[in-house]
Amino acid sequence: MSDQSSIPIKLSTKDKENLPNAIFFFRHINDLDFSLPLILFATNAKVIFYGKIKMDDRRVQLLVDEKVQINFLNTRLINIFEKLSDYLTAILRKINFLSMSSFLKSKIDLIINGLLKTETNKLIQSSDILQHCSIFNFDHTSCLRSKTIIKVLRKQFNQTRNINIISLPHGANIFKNRMWDYSNLDPASNYESFNHFDYVVCNDQMHFDSMDGNKINLPSLRYTREWQQYFTNIFIKNSSEKSKNSKQIVLFLLSKIEGGVNLLEIQRAIKIIQKFKNIELQIKPHPRGLRELKKLNVLSSRVVLDDVLEHISFADCIVNIQSNALLDAYLLQKPVIFPKYMTSNDWNEDLKSHALVANTPDDFFQLIETFSKKEILPTPKYEFIAWKDALLKWSNFFSSLD
Repeated sequence: MSDQSSIPIKLSTKDKENLPNAIFFFRHINDLDFSLPLILFATNAKVIFYGKIKMDDRRVQLLVDEKVQINFLNTRLINIFEKLSDYLTAILRKINFLSMSSFLKSKIDLIINGLLKTETNKLIQSSDILQHCSIFNFDHTSCLRSKTIIKVLRKQFNQTRNINIISLPHGANIFKNRMWDYSNLDPASNYESFNHFDYVVCNDQMHFDSMDGNKINLPSLRYTREWQQYFTNIFIKNSSEKSKNSKQIVLFLLSKIEGGVNLLEIQRAIKIIQKFKNIELQIKPHPRGLRELKKLNVLSSRVVLDDVLEHISFADCIVNIQSNALLDAYLLQKPVIFPKYMTSNDWNEDLKSHALVANTPDDFFQLIETFSKKEILPTPKYEFIAWKDALLKWSNFFSSLD
């Protein structure tokens, strides 16, 4: 393994020998985001998407540029059934036919998973993409689709060779409490079984404590200063675009409303920021919470999508309720306001100690007012593990597999 303190813009063959030959399955672009460092440093890595993916996303384009082989299990027919499920269940929920909505969704999901099983078997039979590999990586998922694919892989390969099916993190857990959603009625209700995997990799203790399986804690490669520099050097333009804007930018990272978040307080916070005419408010919705924008007054604000890192890099201040993009803001040393009063959840103390905590709406107003006067807000001094130290731990883990 090369002992690097920084990452070259173009990866050599030697660079890519740090991690073994592996296949990565993803259902969402954000799941890909957290595994990009592993993919780019693996030997002849391959990626299989089993959810709808935007091919023009720059993270996908990075895979293309680095000649990573990409395959798909999501067919047009599967996409049609997915849209049909979303449309019909949304209508039934709107007219309060909740039981019928759940029943219909479960039946359509069975059809989709039958189609997915067929497509997985087709890929195995028609291509050698799965034949010369013994390590199959998924994200932290216990959904029916991932379990369907895993069953096919075990049935196909377990009798002929040893395989390892691994669950990789798709985010960081920044909370110190366990009851994250309104549906949780006791801490144990958020404890998930991941025993369908051979190994479950966690990046933090909270994830480790909330999962049942053969677990191992490894530091995140995604959250290292070297990776952040590598990624921004490739994709993020210089600040000339930012300098054209005389206004100061506040980036509001939204969370899913059902995750213990107070919708009325979010609406009030947006109105507070909009009072200050020298501030441009940009709102970044949760990747799986676009529909929630309809519940908010965002007409006078700019909604930004796609990769959060670029938007954080151009922002002057971040408002974050409970998005793990907090760590990107810390990497880029942006001042972060944590409006604690907006959520029933709380960050772990190590992370919270580097943020500007607003315990009341009055605190939030005063921080925004201070920022509008162009007074300097404190920036985070959070310490991240070095890339070379994190990569060594990952290399040792993969080398230990049978």
